[in-house]
Amino acid sequence: MTDGQITEQVRPIDTMDVENPVTELQRGRHNERETITSAGTNVDSFFQQCDLAKSRSPRPIIVYTIAFEAPGTPEQQMRDCASSPSHFFKADGDSIADVFEAIAYQIRQLRLTQ
Repeated sequence: MTDGQITEQVRPIDTMDVENPVTELQRGRHNERETITSAGTNVDSFFQQCDLAKSRSPRPIIVYTIAFEAPGTPEQQMRDCASSPSHFFKADGDSIADVFEAIAYQIRQLRLTQ
C-alpha cells in the first residue's frame, strides 16, 4: 500500500537534534541530512522485492497492492507490483474500507478452493 512516490531515503546527520521529531528533513533541512539511498535505487529494490515474492517456488506469494490517493507514478508502480490486475486496488478515504473487504473476500475464496 502506498500514499505517494517512492523517494530517496534520508536520515539526520545529527541523530539527537531536538528538531528531528517535529520538523521534516525533506523540507527546509537539506543541510542537516544525509542521503542513504536514491529514489532510483529504492524503486529498483521495490520491484525486485515484488518479483521475488511473486516468483517464490514452489508456491508464489499473491501480492495485493493499494494506491491510496496516489495517482500517477505511484499508482502505476502498485499496479505493476500486484500479482494481477484483480490484485490491484485504487482507494480514497471513502472507499478504503471497501477495498480491504474486497481483499478479505478474495483471500477467503482462496482458502475455499485450495
